[in-house]
Amino acid sequence: MKSRIVLSCLLLTVTVWGVSHAQTKLSKEEWQQEMQTNTKTRDDLKQQLESLNKDVADLKQQVASLDQQIQAAKDATMALVGATAETKAAFERQLSDLESTVDNLARMSDSDLLDHKADVDRAQTRKDRLAKEKIAAIPEYDRRLQSVQQKLDGLKRTLADQSISAAHEKIYVVKTWARDRDCLWNIAKKPTIYDNAFLWTKIYQANKDQIRDPNLIYPNQRLTIPPAGPVAANESKSKPKVLAHRTHRQ
Repeated sequence: MKSRIVLSCLLLTVTVWGVSHAQTKLSKEEWQQEMQTNTKTRDDLKQQLESLNKDVADLKQQVASLDQQIQAAKDATMALVGATAETKAAFERQLSDLESTVDNLARMSDSDLLDHKADVDRAQTRKDRLAKEKIAAIPEYDRRLQSVQQKLDGLKRTLADQSISAAHEKIYVVKTWARDRDCLWNIAKKPTIYDNAFLWTKIYQANKDQIRDPNLIYPNQRLTIPPAGPVAANESKSKPKVLAHRTHRQ
C-alpha cells in the first residue's frame, strides 16, 4: 500500500515537472518573439525620427530663406520711403507715444472723457500728421496707425452720444459782477470751467437761447458749459473787452 502511494507521488511529480518545463519553454519562445517585435518597432521609430529630423532641417532652411526675403523686402521698403535708422527710431517713438495717449483716453470713464475732448482732437491731429509721412507706408506702421484710428473713432462715438453728454453736462449758475466779477470771459477763465478765457464764446454759443447779447448776462442764470475743445469757425477767436461782459447788476 505504501509502495503504491510512493509510486503515485513519483508519477505526479514527474507529470508536474513535465508540464512546468513545457510552460517555461513556451514562455521563453514568446519572450523572444516579443523582443523581436520590440526591436523592429524600435528600428521603425528610429527611421521615422531620422525622417522627421530631416524634415525639420529642411523647414529651418526654408524659414531662414523666408527671413532673408522678408528682411530684403523691409530694406527695400525703407529705401523706397527714404527712411534711415534715425528717422525710423524717431517715428517709432512718436507712434508709441500716440498709442499710449489713446490707450489712456480709452480707459477713462465717460465723464472724464468728456472733460478730455480736446485731447481726443489733438490725438487725431497727431495721427493724421504721422499718417502723412512716407515711412507710414511700412506695413507694420500702417497696421498700428489703423488700430489707433479705430480707437479714436470709438472715442469720438462716445463723445457724440447725446445721452452721455446730457448725463455729464456742466451747469454754471451766474453770480454778480460786483462781488464775483462774473462775465463770460471770467467764467471761461475759471479752472473748473475751461481755464482758458478765450473759450468764452463756447458758453455763449451753447446758451444763445437765454443770452441775447454776450455783453449782458444776469445773476442766477443757469448756463450750460459744453466740453472744451478748439474754437469752431462760427466762434469768435478775439479777446473781448472784459467790461463789456459784466453781469447785469440787479
